[in-house]
Parts: sequence; structure tokens; C-alpha cells
Amino acid sequence: MERQRFSPFLLSPFDHFFPPILFLSEVLYFPTQNKQGAIEDLELGLSRLFKLVPCLTGVADYAHGSDKPNVVEVRPVSANEDTAPLVEIQHYPQYGLPATVNSDDRKRGERGWSGAAGNESWRCLTPRFDETTVPAPVFSAQINILADGVALGLVVNHMVFDGMGNGKIIDLFERCRRDPTTATSSFSFAAEVETRQSLHELGRTRTLPTVNHTSSAVKNEAKQQEQELVPGEGIVYDGTELNYNFIISDERMRLLKSRCNARLPTIICSLGNEEKGQPKFVSSNDVLTALLWICNAWVQKKEQSSLGVAVNCRERFPEPLPNNYLGNSVAYANCTLSRSELQCLESWDKPHWQQSLCQEIIDNEPILDLLTRMAYRIRCRLFNLDADELGRLAASYYHTPDWSQILVQRCDILVSSLRTWNIFNLDFTPRLGPVQQFEFLPPTSPAGECLIKPARKDRNGNPVWEVMVALPAAEMEQLCRNPLLNWACSDKSPVSYLRSL
Repeated sequence: MERQRFSPFLLSPFDHFFPPILFLSEVLYFPTQNKQGAIEDLELGLSRLFKLVPCLTGVADYAHGSDKPNVVEVRPVSANEDTAPLVEIQHYPQYGLPATVNSDDRKRGERGWSGAAGNESWRCLTPRFDETTVPAPVFSAQINILADGVALGLVVNHMVFDGMGNGKIIDLFERCRRDPTTATSSFSFAAEVETRQSLHELGRTRTLPTVNHTSSAVKNEAKQQEQELVPGEGIVYDGTELNYNFIISDERMRLLKSRCNARLPTIICSLGNEEKGQPKFVSSNDVLTALLWICNAWVQKKEQSSLGVAVNCRERFPEPLPNNYLGNSVAYANCTLSRSELQCLESWDKPHWQQSLCQEIIDNEPILDLLTRMAYRIRCRLFNLDADELGRLAASYYHTPDWSQILVQRCDILVSSLRTWNIFNLDFTPRLGPVQQFEFLPPTSPAGECLIKPARKDRNGNPVWEVMVALPAAEMEQLCRNPLLNWACSDKSPVSYLRSL
């Protein structure tokens, strides 16, 4: 497929949160028997997408002539330059579309599911290229023809696009295939480049903070819980994790949110956070993030557990960014909790508690207090991530002497919400239809990663919350037995990427 020409452009300071060799990998599954028609439709959609967003056909490379080391730009691929293919087609008649696998079926091993550490059959779903060197591809796709459908594997460079940008690319791809006119009217590549330039200007013109930007913006309890973390540490998948999907009913999430907000005035009073302007509520996302944090912190058994919450800041900047901006506009709300705060969970290891908690959790005062307190800690940190804080962050990043040191701070638990992605409402063509299933591939998810997946409904049409969690095998086994998580979950299973026939 033809590569596009475009003028090179510098990535923004916020893009440098991630190294140029970190990729988001995902698969979209379509149950279709019209395989040739599916190939034609996908190739046409991708060809139109590349013309609309030409930088997808380029590479991320270190900029020549920059006044600072390790500043990265996106440029077109040079003649005869060896890089990842734009689009490949592979045939795998030995595989079928994945089926949900219950956690009790793990003994089926490689033939039952492909989510286990050491079983890397999922690697065949995306193009193979050297993922350790720069220049690095911006985008690569692979159309996989299975026995009973099509799996479209996508590899997206995380330094060029954040999670929301990734979702918008998929949305543009669907529009390009279905109605290219609406795609053209909803996206401007020139505006995309200009927005990155504006983030450079924001950092250049803002006063460099004289104190650490994370501690200066956090108040009360959240301020006391902050700690400095090592930039970039552990953000790449190392091949030892298990990936599980946890399904949480919307009904139980609404119940937990209601109980937490009912208790919140007492919590706020105890923290002295009653001054005007502080948040007075917790959201469903706050409560779910707190639940994931508590359960994972208990499993990891560290004296102090660090949490990072990825925040889409497009509307939080001093001058809001365009909603359809694809680049990184994420900041991380960092919090910590100490092991001593989990004392009310000490009895979790006792067999009688494991059996009874499923009925008693919603009325357990200490656990509800803990959940409310952690959800509010998260809410306060999110609240303080405002325009002034983002301006200070931009200045701090821009004035960093070596931009490879801007890398995101790795936490024990990292939660990203992609629930607003529209992927299950997209309808590509009559020959492809809607996306039946969507999965992130393991390189996207290092240990401790919790991805709140796009909103969808279960087989009965009821809304659910789906979370993919990546943990080492021993910790995942403990997490699957966690009473609090089991109370919230209606189902859980290892992620299945392919079904062996």
C-alpha cells in the first residue's frame, strides 16, 4: 500500500511521556464468511485513512538539528528504508474467532485459550518487525483470515498517539470505509500538527516551576500520599504476565457508587476537606479504580502501593485542545496507599471470610469506608489536575535538558479508562458488519496494568464494565480469589485471542 508524503513535525513534550518503541497493539474481530470482500473493504478503508492521516505511514525518529538531545519527530519513510509493512494479509485456517473461556478451564492450556504466559500464538496477529530500534513505525496493520471470520491486528506507536487518539483513529477508519466525506470533515491533519506546536509554545512560555509539580498541586491527604517514582521504569511488557478480563455488572457499580457517596460527607469531614472548591462526590470510574487498586495492592503485598490514573486532559489545558486531537494529552494522577491502611482486609486470608464476603461486602462498614476513602483520594488528585497544573507540567517537560527523561512514572498499579471508545457502535460495511470482539494484545499491558475497556452490553443487553488486568501468574491466581473483586464480578476469564481448531 502506498506511503504518503508529509512535512516532518516534532512530537510535543507530552508525547515524550512514552519511548518511541512503545506500541499499543489491539485486535478487532469480525464474524464473516465473505473473506475476500472483507479484505477489499479493509484495504480500501485503510488506504483512505492513510490519505487523511498521512503520518500513519511514517516513522518516529530522533530529530536532527534539535537544540536538545532525544527530541523525536515524525517523518516520512525514506527511499529503501526498512520498516514495518503498512498492511499485511495472513491466512490462519487452523484458528477460529476466540471464545470466552471460564477461569475453571485454564487446564485446557494452549488449545483452549491463548492468554497464558509462555503461549504467544497471539503474536501471529500483528506484523512482525524489530520493536527495539528507532526509527520506529507509527502504524502497522495485519488482516488475518481465520476459519470463521477476520481479525484485524493494529499496532499504534504510543509516542505519537494516546489511548483516546487510538480510539479516534479506529473511528476515522470506520468513517473512511463507510462514508469518507464525514471523515474528511471531522479531521484536519494540519490542525493536528498545529496542536503539537501549541503544546511546545505552552511549555516554552510558561514559567518553570521552582518546586516539584506533583507535590505542589495535591492537598490534604492526597498531598501526604505522594511519592517520587522512577521515570519510565517497567512500562514495557516482559512476557511473564497473564491477562484476564473481569466483567463487573453495571448494577453493582451503581450500588457501590451510591453507598460510597452516601458515606462521603463523613469522610470529607474527617479529612478536613470541607473548604470551598474541593470535590463533594466520587464517580463510577473513581470507585472502580479504587476497587482495582485495593485488590491489586493486597495481592502485591508491598508496604506502599503506588497508583497512576491516566487522565485525558484535552479539555483541561489553559486553552482546550481539539476533541479530535490524536496526540498524547495525558497526565497521570499519582496516589499512594500504605499497607497499614488495608488492615480491615487482614481476615481475607481466612477461609470463612472468603466464603461469606460475597454476601456481606455491601454492608461491611470498614471495607466501604476504605473504598470510599480511596475513591475520594483519587477524585481529589484528579480535581487538582487543572489548567494551572498542566501549564506547570508543560514548562517542566519543555525545559528538561534531555527529553528522554520525560518518560512516564511507572506505578505499581496503572489504570486507564477507554470506556468512552465508540468501537462497539461502529458498523464498517455490510460485508464486515460491527466489531464482535475487541482485545488489547499483551505488549500493551505490563504487570499492574488495568485497562477499563470500551463500554459494551452483555448477551442479555445489560451494560457491563469490563476490565483487562495484567499480573504475574501467581498474583493473578490470588486476585481471582479476591473476595471483594469476586463480589463485584459477574464473570472473569483469561483473555482469549484465538481458538485452536
